[in-house]
Parts: sequence; C-alpha cells; structure tokens
Amino acid sequence: ADLFTVLTSALAAAPEWAAAGRPKLADFLAPAATPAAEASPAAEASLAVGTKVTVNYKKSGNYFSGSIKKVNGTGNKYDIAYDDGDSENNVTRDRIRLDADAPLADAPIADAGLAPGACVEVKYKGGTGNWYPATLVSAGGDGLWSVAYDDGESEAGVMAVHVKLLDAKGGKPVPVPGTATDPEAIAAAAQSAPVSAKKNALPSAPRAKKPVVALVGPAGCGKSTLLQAMGGNPDPKPRPTSGFGQKKLPFLLPGADAEEVTVHWYDLPGKAGFRPNWAGYLGEAHALVFVADAAADEEAMAAAAEALALLTASDDAECSRVARGKPMLFLANKQDAPGALEASQVAAKCGLLGGGLEQAKVIGCTAHPAKTPGGDFDSGLEGGLEWLLGEVAARWGELDQRVKQDEAREKARQEEEKKDRHRRVMEKVLREKAFPLDEAEKEAVFSLEDAEEFLAMELLLHDPQNPEKTRTAEEHWGLGSEAQALCRLVGYQKMAMMMVAEMINPESKPSKRSWTWAEVEAYVKDRREAAGLSRDLE
Repeated sequence: ADLFTVLTSALAAAPEWAAAGRPKLADFLAPAATPAAEASPAAEASLAVGTKVTVNYKKSGNYFSGSIKKVNGTGNKYDIAYDDGDSENNVTRDRIRLDADAPLADAPIADAGLAPGACVEVKYKGGTGNWYPATLVSAGGDGLWSVAYDDGESEAGVMAVHVKLLDAKGGKPVPVPGTATDPEAIAAAAQSAPVSAKKNALPSAPRAKKPVVALVGPAGCGKSTLLQAMGGNPDPKPRPTSGFGQKKLPFLLPGADAEEVTVHWYDLPGKAGFRPNWAGYLGEAHALVFVADAAADEEAMAAAAEALALLTASDDAECSRVARGKPMLFLANKQDAPGALEASQVAAKCGLLGGGLEQAKVIGCTAHPAKTPGGDFDSGLEGGLEWLLGEVAARWGELDQRVKQDEAREKARQEEEKKDRHRRVMEKVLREKAFPLDEAEKEAVFSLEDAEEFLAMELLLHDPQNPEKTRTAEEHWGLGSEAQALCRLVGYQKMAMMMVAEMINPESKPSKRSWTWAEVEAYVKDRREAAGLSRDLE
C-alpha cells in the first residue's frame, strides 16, 4: 500500500494526542515515565475495575499511570484509562503493574526495543542526511528497517544505528542497544561501512553489470516456483505472491568474456489489482520472463492474455512503453499437467504473435523440478534462460542506457506524485483541522506563543536544551515577520507547521531544495484557496 495513502487516511481520524486533549507545546515535550518494579505476588489478584496501575503503553516499554476501566474475558486482559486521557484496550496482565509497587521515575527506560509502529527519528538517506521523525513499518530478515517519514516520504534498508526510538508520549530518545543511542554500535557500524559510504572515499567505479530480469504473468502461473527452483530448491512450495518479491542469484553471462554477474530477479504479483504497478518495476528491468499456465482453463488463459496485453499495447501506456523491445522469454509452464497445450498454442492464445513481441523466445517447460521426468531443473528452461541472459549481455550498453532513462523518468514521476500528495495533505489539514467548517472542533492547534515556539524549534532556531540557541517569547523565539504570518495562515496547526518547517528548513533533506519564505507563503495561500478558504486571513 502507498505509505502516503496511509498518512492521508490517518489525518482523517483524530490522532491520539488530539483525543487526549494535549494541544499545548509543553504536552508534546513532557518527559516520559520509566518502568517500575515488578508487582508483588500479593497484588496479583487486585486488578478490579478502578484499580490504580502503571501500564507498559502499547508495548513501547514506557510505563504510564492509569486505572482499570474494564476486565475482559477470564480476567487476563484489561481496558485501561490513562490519567492523561488516553485509553488502551485488551492489555495483557504481564504489561500491568500495581501503582503502589510501581513508582514512576523521571528517565525513559533503557531496554525498550524497536518494533513496527514505533515512533522514531531516522537519519535520512542511509545516515547521510539529517534526523527526521518517522514510524517504523517493517523489519527485514537482514535487520534493516522500512520507515515512513511524517512528511509522507518513505525509505527502506535503514540500519538500526540510524534510528532513535522515541518514548511513547514525551517524544524523547530512549536508549536502546544497537541503535543511534548506542556509541558502541555506532562505532562498529562505522568500521564495517563500505568505503563508498565513508568520507573522502574514492570516486565510484563505472556502473557494473547488474542485470535485472522481471518475472511477470497472471496469478498462479508458476513465477515464484520458477524463482525458487533457480535458487536450488528441488521441491518449491511457494505461497501466492501478495506483494513484490525479489531474489539475487549468480549467473554466468554467455558470451566471449563469460562474465559472472549477480542477476536481480523481480517476482511481480499477477493479480489484476497489482498489474497497474508493473510499469514502475519493468522500467528497471533489462529483460522479461512472461510465464503462462499451459494447462489453464479458458478463463485463466484469458487472464494471461489480458496480462500480456499490458506489455504489447500499441498506445502510449507506460507498461508497454517500458517493456517493448526488451528481450523476453515466454514460458508455457506446467507441461507436466494433463491437457497442457504446446508452447506455440499458448503463445497464440495469449496474443503474443502480432503483439510487437515477435522476437520473444517461446518454450514449453515444467518449472517445478520435482515434476520433470528426471526430477531435475528443466533442461529446456535452462536453455531459455541462457538465451535470455545472452541477449542481455549482447545488448548491454543499449539496454542499460534505456533502464537509466526509464529510472530517471520514473523518479521524476514519483517526485511529482509526492508534490501532489503534499498539496492534498496540506489542503486537508487546513480544511479539516485548522479551519474546520460547521463549527467542528479544531485539532492539534496551538496557542499563539506555543505555535511560534514550536515552529522555531522545527526550524532549529530555538533549542531550550542549548543555552546558546535558547530564545524568548519576547523575540518570538527567533522567528521573523514572515514566519509569524505563516503561523497565522495555517491556523497554528501542528501538522501544517511541521510541513512548512520542512519546506523552509535550511538543513533540509539533501534531495530537496529549501524554499524561500515568499514561496512558502504563496504555496500556503494556494492551498488555502484550493481548500475552499479565503486566500488571506479575513
């Protein structure tokens, strides 16, 4: 799912800190509490409705005071009403401690861990940029994280040493081993970092051959089985592909040089709902493998033809534009199945001939090794893959140049899409949270003084922790008249001011330019107008 869509959806609902009634700046800067000692055995049976407790808030490792609101089921789960107005349901007993045995301290805990959904700060672009607020989305098997930044961007492959876990309510860094609060982990990461990632590194070498091959076709045709078989699995049992998959495998490129390279294989889901996303991946591919089920019924064969049509369309559709002219191997898979058609018949039924892909190589195969006569990898399939990679090797210069151009075009499209989403989010925030219609309640709106202090901190003009950068309310926390006017234009709304600060911040992300105050003012006025508000404050 698009991470910015998730953000937009989240904006439609009142955030927890708004529901808890914390619009003041001091509330966002409040220190977190620490876990308390284990509850005494005598207290274990005392969790009745109304009992005062401290609770591990949303498994974050930070404990906050509240009371039992409801006892669920057999008494092993509880609904909690926190003292600050938050609530949480179905909290397990192991996360609850009796108030009398769990005095709150002033410092965040030191043994909390990273987990999906945690609020963090991330050092942008693999540790080369600045720190930005984000949410952990998922962790890979290699220990790297995917994150969603609060401004709508996302990043994958984030190392733990580039992440600071923030306590659940105070927003302050929590010491966690292996993260950016662990000096030993930071030192170890610096020692193991590749030379290209270190300062004063030598200029990078010319782009090496890194072929990308995309596996496409309708759902259930055997793409994932093929990929597992190529990886050496003699009896693949893949699950249906619900999202983008990939695998890197070493191959010997055919040709005079017999160069060994790592081929990056993309396994693209074949369901109709995902196919519109193929274009973004096919632009990165030097070649394609289209897989069809040779034993499919008429309905499934029609689905294969529909999928292939995306690659052969004669109009200016992006999918066909990035696919046409690239080497393609057409596999009529599952030749072992009863009623399987010959490869040429499958190609004809799918509309391959006359579709602009006449140069594609068509072969029949059985991708599942255990279902071949000898129980080995299909020799015809092996020959087909050698042909495909031979074509890539022979046309490398042409194909790689085209991939670079398609990647640049796709990057530009994504940037424009981000700008469009940014516009929509700003308009939604202004319309629904800063200046709601029909006398609806405003959300996360600061007072004038707190708003200016918050924006000054976001712009790094004011730092209450640093005496040299501490400013006062009398000097508007270091803000000029342009910034003060923008605070008013966005209604002192927290999210809107964060977006403004990210645009103007002189230490912004390397991939983004800094806007001038005049540009931001014009942008906000345009968004106000698009949101149905007056361009200027009345």
